[in-house]
Formats: sequence, structure tokens, C-alpha cells
Amino acid sequence: MSERPGRYTELSQRGIEENSFQGVTLNVGKPSDKTLNQRQFFLSVAKNLEDRLLSQGGRLPDKTGYNKFIEELKVLYAQYWPVRTQVRCCDFHALAPLSADVPILTCGGLAKRWLVPGWRMGWILIHDRNQALGTEIREGLVKLSQRILGPCTIVQGALERILNDTPQDFYCRTIRHLKSNSEICYTALSSIPGLSPVRPSGAMYLMVGLKMEHFPGIQNDVDFTERLVTEQSVFCLPATAFEYPNFFRIVVTLPEPMMLEACSRIREFCQHHYCSNSQETNELDQ
Repeated sequence: MSERPGRYTELSQRGIEENSFQGVTLNVGKPSDKTLNQRQFFLSVAKNLEDRLLSQGGRLPDKTGYNKFIEELKVLYAQYWPVRTQVRCCDFHALAPLSADVPILTCGGLAKRWLVPGWRMGWILIHDRNQALGTEIREGLVKLSQRILGPCTIVQGALERILNDTPQDFYCRTIRHLKSNSEICYTALSSIPGLSPVRPSGAMYLMVGLKMEHFPGIQNDVDFTERLVTEQSVFCLPATAFEYPNFFRIVVTLPEPMMLEACSRIREFCQHHYCSNSQETNELDQ
């Protein structure tokens, strides 16, 4: 937990102990490796959400309790689970069949799975058998979708064929490409002092932790990425944008030669700015 800092770490740890893993069986393999039974985990999540909703009379908390409710849900983020606890995410598990009472919002879009560029086009499927969300949430979702006039008419017109006629080989090639680039990037950055990459599990990007004590001339992840693009023309996104400081994000969708070149430049940048603890001590002694 201490290796993955964040605003919700303490709250999440408490939530894990008290709520999120209630009724979940851990499949014990090696002494240092515990894997959650995935279906039981999702069923436990649905049950806990159901209990919280029922405690509010079947409705979401009012505005005064909304922020607390949302913060409690942060325990569902994998980065805040115990370090040795893993959920294997190789298979898709639908949440809606697990409970008749807990409302489920399923979000999807064309940008990721179908790699459609331009203005985003997506959807939200509402699974709410008992109308727990009420009319206000539904109306709010409609208004949210109308804030911008997003996708162009060409993409809207092509939607039916995109969903129905995309060959399976397209998905397989995309997954193979992402997996290959992720492994290349993870392996390369793991060997660079001062960096701590997080191996992705299907994402189009890779998060990299910064050991800021080894970069004394750099203030934070924003400063790191600004200097990286200035000195090496490698553009990464500082994770402060996601309230996850001292990490940065690398997209792994680019061609393999460019991925290798980017990793090489990141290595050169870090070698130039990195300072080991022993070097810092010698400088202070002098």
C-alpha cells in the first residue's frame, strides 16, 4: 500500500478490511500470492453497494453524503488493494446478473476497442430493475450526453457496420500489438534507475512511478514530463491530472520502432538527471 500513494489510501485500506472483501474466498497458491475468486469478488461488491443503497432507502445519498459515498467506492480501485492480492482479469464478467437490486451503469465507446479517431462516441447502458436511480439520475445522464455535439455524422452513420461487421482478427491484432508494446515498455523502463513501471493488464497505456528523491533537480511529475518533452521530444502525461502524483503515463499504441526509440530517450533523460543516494551523501559531505 505504501508503494502506491494516493488520496484514498488509508480510506481504501479500511474499506478493504471492513467492506469490499466481505464474503470473498482467497485462493491460496504460493505463500506470497493470493488470487481472488473473481465472481465472488464482484458479487461481494454488488452486495455491499446494495446494502449502502438500502441504507439510504433505495436511493443514492443526498448531496451532503454524496462525497462520502463516492470516496467509499474508491476501494474498488485495484491500485489500493493489498499489494499481494491480485484479480486475474483475463475473462469478462458481467455485473448485472449478480444482483437484482443494485443499479449498474455500463459505459462503452468507439475510441478504445474499435480505435475510432475524432470526437468521442459512446454510450451508457442503464441496468436498474427497481428504479433505484430514479428519474433525476437518468435525466442527468441525458443532459450530460448533450453538453457537446460530439461525433460527426459520418461516424454516427457508420456505427451499425462498426459494431456488426468488424472482423474478429481486428480485435486479436490490436490486443497482440498492445501486449507486445506493453512488454517492451515495461521491460525497458524496469531497468532504468529511478523509475517504477506498473505492468498493464489490457490497457492502452502504462503508468510509471517516479522515485523523486533520485531526481533532486526536478520538482514533480509535471516538471519531469515538461523537461522530457523539451529535452528528448518524448511527450508523456503527468499523472497529477488523475490525482496520482509522481507518476506519468505512456501510451503504447504507437508502432514498435517508435516505442523502442521513446524508451531509449527516456533512459537517456533519466541517466542525465538521476542522482543516487550515495552521490547525494558525498555532495552533502563535501
